[in-house]
Order: sequence, then C-alpha cells, then structure tokens
Amino acid sequence: MENDAAADLVPEETLDPQDWQAMRELGHRMVDDMMGWLETARERPVWQPVPAEVKRPCASPAAGGPGAEAAYKAFRELVLPYPMGSYHPRFWSWVIGTGTPLAMLAEMLAAGLNSNLGGGEHASGYVEEQVLAWCREMTASPLRRAGCW
Repeated sequence: MENDAAADLVPEETLDPQDWQAMRELGHRMVDDMMGWLETARERPVWQPVPAEVKRPCASPAAGGPGAEAAYKAFRELVLPYPMGSYHPRFWSWVIGTGTPLAMLAEMLAAGLNSNLGGGEHASGYVEEQVLAWCREMTASPLRRAGCW
C-alpha cells in the first residue's frame, strides 16, 4: 500500500541546481570575472549609452529560462558593458558611492542567506540594527528617529 501511495506523489519541485559542482564552478567564474572587471574599471569609460540591439532582448517575453550558463553569458554581453557608472572611480554624478569588491562579496553573502528583516529572531537583524546605529553616529543623528532611521 505504501508503495502505491508513493507512486502517486507528484515529484518535488526544487530551485536547487541539478549539478552542484557545475553551479559552484560557475559561481567561482562569476566572482573571478567581477573581480577582474572591478580591477580594470579605470580602463573603461565611466558610462556609455545602451544600444537598441541590447535593449531589444531585454523586452522579450519569458521563455522558461535559459539556464544559468546562458543567463550569465547574457549578463556579460547585455548588462555588464552598460552600467550606470556608479562602480567607476571617476563617477561623480550623484552621491551614491561606488561599488567595491568587498561590498560585492557581502551582497553575495546576504543574498545567500535571503534574510527577511521584517521580523523574526535571527542574527542578520541585529547586524542591520548595528549598521544603522553606526550611520546615526556618523551623521550625528538623534538616537531615536522616525522613518528610515
């Protein structure tokens, strides 16, 4: 009876990679590529317009997903060459700061945890509270504020 019931179960859907080793290798390549890209920032223009032929694929309908390798290839060809410029050491258009290699790695760690800081008991919330306290201290803001602080 148990075997009959197990045969009727719908296969579990998962977002896990089918090949963990291939995903790990892709991740290493992404980190290496982005570190090289940041390291050579001064060799590129701060900004360049996005050509029409790059905009067109970004407006295409969903097609079931191209897979991780193809998605990363599209990122390298269609997104990476046309950033806002805020990563660049000569970018002074707005006061938004520039990206750093450490910030990129920290974002990777945060995305890996995927913490919901709207509630719950987990360490990420305490880290956020501390960072906000440092920001209040650096800007001489009152300890208690409404809104973003």
